[in-house]
Amino acid sequence: MRSLSWTFIGAVIGLEALITVFMLFHLGGSAWRFAQLAGSIIGGMIALISINIAYRDRESTEPLISRERLAWTLVGCGLIAWGLGESIWRYYMFTNQNPFPSYADIGYASLPPLIFAGMLLQPTSGSARKRLFLLLDSLISMASMLAISWYLLLGDLALHSTVENPLAKFLGLYYPTTDVALLSCVVIMLLRGQGRLYQATARRVALIVVGIGLCFFAISDFTFNVLQNAGIYVEGTWVDLGWPLGLITIGLAAYLRRFIPLTPADRIEQRWRRRAECLTFGPEQLLPYFLLVVLFGVLLLNIFSPDAGQRDIRPILLIATIAVVGLVIVRQILTLLDNAHLTRRQADALERLEIVNRRVEDQARIIAERNIALERGVAELKDVQARL
Repeated sequence: MRSLSWTFIGAVIGLEALITVFMLFHLGGSAWRFAQLAGSIIGGMIALISINIAYRDRESTEPLISRERLAWTLVGCGLIAWGLGESIWRYYMFTNQNPFPSYADIGYASLPPLIFAGMLLQPTSGSARKRLFLLLDSLISMASMLAISWYLLLGDLALHSTVENPLAKFLGLYYPTTDVALLSCVVIMLLRGQGRLYQATARRVALIVVGIGLCFFAISDFTFNVLQNAGIYVEGTWVDLGWPLGLITIGLAAYLRRFIPLTPADRIEQRWRRRAECLTFGPEQLLPYFLLVVLFGVLLLNIFSPDAGQRDIRPILLIATIAVVGLVIVRQILTLLDNAHLTRRQADALERLEIVNRRVEDQARIIAERNIALERGVAELKDVQARL
């Protein structure tokens, strides 16, 4: 595994298809029950091996910069940790035990912070102003998704749970909350992917693929928590597919980041120029505001619901909505200030340009006058020479 191999990529996709068939049709006796374990170990090994293979001399792949190697290593460690938790849980299942919390939760709970840290350590580009707007958009998205999750699941778990064990209650809230955090990572990556660094094919493709993997995993995990809370979860359905498929896809993203060939500098510049010529307010910037609209819809459903449980979760939902609106207001104020600053800079630039133009005109007039005087002098000199 020293260069990009379409055969390897095809094999990974084929493995995902095979896992899908095994899980949905319960093939191989009890073998399908190990699909999540296989997915996490395979994905983790692909990520760790790919990203930590030493560069060869004159290797034409996109170099890892800043803390990229550490970032992807953390992601790979998160996948392996989840696999260790899954292996412990499978042991419990085959010995007819069902403890919660258990040692398996150490592995399960390690994945979200490791992946979240890995995503945050990905390189970023742009000015401090752009990074500030990226932070605000990310906070708006994360807060909106947390508030929506509070309506869908977290509120019921926090306020109406009958679990007495404090650690079990904490983990019951921790898992769906971290699922939301992982989904917010996708939003952060979409927003971050507008920078110049991500015009390189390797980073752009890895960003898209890891986002798909995180969506698979987080949606599957969150749906599991919803069904488990409702008491209707059944193992071996489409809900379980997101775990192995997501984990393998995340590992594949690390492989693609490491081995996709180097993008020429002129092509990066061309892509960056093309993006700059397009509208600056694209789908990525619309996403936080779309989530805000969804949050308002959820709030309306909660307000008009006669259910007593909905009334219980309403205060937190209202506070969260107000907080998100506050972030949006701050974002808009900063945007107005930034626009005013840009307008002043533009006005100053136009004023300086006008001064320069006047100087050029004055110099042109002086040169023209001197040319006329010179022509007169030449004419007089010719007259003198003619008389002589």
